[in-house]
Amino acid sequence: MNYRVMAAALALASLPATAHAKTPEQVAEAALKAAPVWDGHNDVPEALRDRYRNVIAGFDFNDSTKAPSADGGPVGMHTDLPRLRKGRVGAQFWSVYVSAGLPEPQAVVAVLEQIDVM
Repeated sequence: MNYRVMAAALALASLPATAHAKTPEQVAEAALKAAPVWDGHNDVPEALRDRYRNVIAGFDFNDSTKAPSADGGPVGMHTDLPRLRKGRVGAQFWSVYVSAGLPEPQAVVAVLEQIDVM
């Protein structure tokens, strides 16, 4: 008999009889636990500038779903601490964004204000 076939049969026989099939959620949870997400773009500095005039004392980092809109747009923001934890975000890089339509002096001020709040 071929030794490879015998080795494979022995290896299969040593597996537990009840192999536990993992759900996609369990597979994802294990992957994220082993390698947390690194988020390379976050608009929180822009939102803090627009909505709170860089006064972060008014911003609830635990629940941003009710954050006021600066321009009558959607209420709420995409980032808060519980959602970062739930999504297994292990590192966060803040982006500085200003509209390309701003005149240059205003754009420079907007960038510096966002850097300041970070």
